[in-house]
Amino acid sequence: MVASRAAVPAVSGNSYLGRSGKLLLLVVEPQPAEALSLKNAFAKQFSLILADNAADGLLAAGEFHPDVVLAAADLHDITSESLVSTLRRHSPVSVVIGAGPDDGPAAAAAMRAGATACVARPYRISELEPLVRSLQPPRTTLAAVVCGPVRLNPESQRVFIGDRAIDLPRQEFHLLHLLMSNCDRVLTREQIRRQLWPGLADERSNTLTVHIRRLRLRLDDDPWNPTVIATVRGRGYRFTAPAPDPGRSPA
Repeated sequence: MVASRAAVPAVSGNSYLGRSGKLLLLVVEPQPAEALSLKNAFAKQFSLILADNAADGLLAAGEFHPDVVLAAADLHDITSESLVSTLRRHSPVSVVIGAGPDDGPAAAAAMRAGATACVARPYRISELEPLVRSLQPPRTTLAAVVCGPVRLNPESQRVFIGDRAIDLPRQEFHLLHLLMSNCDRVLTREQIRRQLWPGLADERSNTLTVHIRRLRLRLDDDPWNPTVIATVRGRGYRFTAPAPDPGRSPA
């Protein structure tokens, strides 16, 4: 996906399981051909965010908290030195700078600002991939999320409503985890789409609508008057903890 200039509120950190353990790589690449090459090479290995300028890259970094950032040295809107210093000011994320034959001064300045490594650009995928993998930070154990009688365990990927287990397909599980992690907060369709389906280019796709409808059925939420996963007209969706079922014992 290409990070948008339209600013949207950031989803709370560590709230999303959608990458399924994949390294999240933010690529800041102004050259379309180079960006396409990286997308073709890494789309299956990593979860990718593509930004074609530094400003959009910084927005994406603030929203998605990538594991590694790969940025070209010759950025045009903001220097790679400023990009690195801004990123490093807010997080310990590893930043790899891609430098072409004429990018020596810019790359050197980015390294002084705190970049982790510098590699040749055009990129050599066989060299770049193992470097990026070596920079992946250790994963932390995700805590269970509890909203009223609904309990979701990210590690076992199991969901319970009281003492009743419900089986969810992978994408529905990730969607529920995202919604529950932002309980009582409205998430826009765009936020959800970008978190869970970053490669889905058509924002009009009914993929999200279908998954929301299925989740409501599994959670016994009234499809005609939903209160657990409510539609906030013109904005998005809001998860609210359902009331405990008096006929069921707590888990």
